[in-house]
Amino acid sequence: MAAINFYGTTSLPGFFGVESNGLVQGQYQPAPSNRNNVSGAFVDITVTAPVYGGMLITEYAPAADALVSLGGKVDVATSTATGTGFVVANGMYNAVITAGALGATVAPYVTGGNSVQLARFGSGLEVAVAIDPAIVATVQGGVINQQVSWDATNQRLTTYAEASGALPCQILKIEKNSKVISIDATSGLPVWSDGTAALIRLN
Repeated sequence: MAAINFYGTTSLPGFFGVESNGLVQGQYQPAPSNRNNVSGAFVDITVTAPVYGGMLITEYAPAADALVSLGGKVDVATSTATGTGFVVANGMYNAVITAGALGATVAPYVTGGNSVQLARFGSGLEVAVAIDPAIVATVQGGVINQQVSWDATNQRLTTYAEASGALPCQILKIEKNSKVISIDATSGLPVWSDGTAALIRLN
């Protein structure tokens, strides 16, 4: 009787993925040691812009008359110095999923008054954020604690500027084959595109 090779398998082209490199903006990396460090808060009702994963936010302690169990409020950070953490998309099940012509490309988002998941600086969470392609060549291959600042207009890491201050993070890796978010000029909605993202640890 001929021996049967139970380990022989066939991978047909197009049937099985062989590479899974890349990051998705706003996703934090799950890890048993820090997954419970994800927090929750509500977006300030005055915020009219869409809020999505990978945005730098400013978090405020709950007011005296607020329902503390619901968390504090957050606003979109206007600078590196005012940032206290990032919105993370994992588990943000209340985010708007847009149907229609742009539905396939619009990223999940919320607006003022809605809750968000967030990762605070100091949490040790590793979060994927967008990075300015112009600084990739400078940052990639450098020490993980090199200084970078935050571009609050385009919502991405950018060149360190002393006037802006340094974002408290470590740059663990950069992936060019990633999904990043930008604002569509016509609809004003956040849309997915292929781009470069960085995985950072929040110090």
